[in-house]
Amino acid sequence: MPELPGSAAVSRLDVVCAPDGAGWACEVRTDQDGRRTEHAVTIDPAGVAGLASPATIDDAERLVETTFEFLLERESSASILASFDLAVVSRYFPEYPREIRRRLER
Repeated sequence: MPELPGSAAVSRLDVVCAPDGAGWACEVRTDQDGRRTEHAVTIDPAGVAGLASPATIDDAERLVETTFEFLLERESSASILASFDLAVVSRYFPEYPREIRRRLER
């Protein structure tokens, strides 16, 4: 079976979010096979309304962490945009909203 682009194990995934206006600003750090990346992720409540509107820092961090797990299954950490709003993920991966809702229900 061929290796998927994001199939390399991530040994570390750190997510820290803080309130930013009506939404959240999050910093994500990954370590994938010794390659470290940093990402700035914003969450606009209007953009994720059908997904999960995080009410607390824990909710926001869980949403971003789950999103990165999803992304890392599909691409390497170095391929993930350095800065983006969570709402854009579904443009690249149409299955994202359905899959994230499923994962967050666990």
